[in-house]
Amino acid sequence: MSRLFGTDGIRGRVGEGLDAPLAHAVGRALGTFLSETLTRPLVLIGHDTRLSCDMLTSALAAGLAASGADTALLGVLPTPAVSRLVTLRGAAAGVVVSASHNPAEYNGIKIFDKDGTKLSDEGEARLEALLADPAATVSAPPAALGRVTWDATAAPEYIAALAATVPHPLTPQALGVDCANGAAARIAPPLFERLGLAPRWLGIHPDGTNINKECGSTSLGRLGTLVRREGLSVGLAFDGDADRCLLVDETGATVDGDAILAMLALDRRRRGLPGSGAVVGTVMSNLGLRRLLEGEGVAFHAAPVGDRFVAELMQKTGASLGGEASGHVILREQAATGDGLQTALAVLSLMERTKQPLSALAAVLSRYPSATVNLPLAPTAAAAVAAGALAPLTEALTARLGSRGRLVLRPSGTEPLLRITVEADTRPLVDEVLELAAKEATRVLETL
Repeated sequence: MSRLFGTDGIRGRVGEGLDAPLAHAVGRALGTFLSETLTRPLVLIGHDTRLSCDMLTSALAAGLAASGADTALLGVLPTPAVSRLVTLRGAAAGVVVSASHNPAEYNGIKIFDKDGTKLSDEGEARLEALLADPAATVSAPPAALGRVTWDATAAPEYIAALAATVPHPLTPQALGVDCANGAAARIAPPLFERLGLAPRWLGIHPDGTNINKECGSTSLGRLGTLVRREGLSVGLAFDGDADRCLLVDETGATVDGDAILAMLALDRRRRGLPGSGAVVGTVMSNLGLRRLLEGEGVAFHAAPVGDRFVAELMQKTGASLGGEASGHVILREQAATGDGLQTALAVLSLMERTKQPLSALAAVLSRYPSATVNLPLAPTAAAAVAAGALAPLTEALTARLGSRGRLVLRPSGTEPLLRITVEADTRPLVDEVLELAAKEATRVLETL
């Protein structure tokens, strides 16, 4: 069988490979994997608001029970809530049924280890092997089948944990919040009420089909309009499973993950917080972020795209802050994975402490011009690219850019595409190198 796990778990269109039988098989494989070292392991399962979540969650729980693992169903919860609760509850693993920022017809299965981090490459490989050989999975006898229970305390516990990270009362201010008709719609209203805030809300009426539909962090237009029209101080936007947060400043301008990292990193460095001497981004982080941080004495480390890789590199480097331009931001003292609500609270706390508008805080980042093109990438060509087929082109164009910019050629982790990104100190240089890169990469791919 082809590899199921991508950059962020298993993901696909429901009914086209991702269905109840596959979810049941993943549950049995996960239960078998955990039972190799544990007796009657406990697995927590949460999900977002897609119609398909009930089907997939039920199938996962059935598969886990069949292998002798106990399951606690947490209901609609952000992905980072499940990560956090795995450690708080001492569970063996956590599973989130969500396709994050994708449309409602897609779904996915994300798996967390006992420490709340994404499952390792070795763990994914073991599950792939068990899925390829169903006869190797455990079938528990009737007296040893797992139990499936409902846990109604998960959401209140997560809300309390988030609120506890705000070090001082937040001054009520005019906020806009877009919950993407996703998991944040369950958590954000009671959380902000607890903190004494009364935002103007968007995307808080999920119906199973409207998650991420013209709302949330992938579609900031309505939020920007709301902020400008009503004179709000900031807009917060989450994606479907609330592990991302993007912002809109008081002028309606977008503040992405790179700008969030910049403002939080400089603040943490100036306050001398533990781990503030390093920040982890990705190979796609804007070059302006790297130059800014290094100029302030903060080491910048680039991980492959994916918050799992960011988290792993943070652990290795001792960095307490990391993230991606997409809005995945990891504050390691509070969470083991990207948490959009935690990010929002960190930014609101920074605004409270500094008494500066968001536009002024975000202005610390001078962004380099950047552009990306996507080329179709057949499976055979992808293997050749991974083996270095484009290395000579990359070296030649990197030499062309010199110290003025950088080039990134990488296969997408979620789609059959080759992504080519160029950043440089001037737009003409970006356009020149990107056109040449696309032309020459296309020529090479046609020969593979």
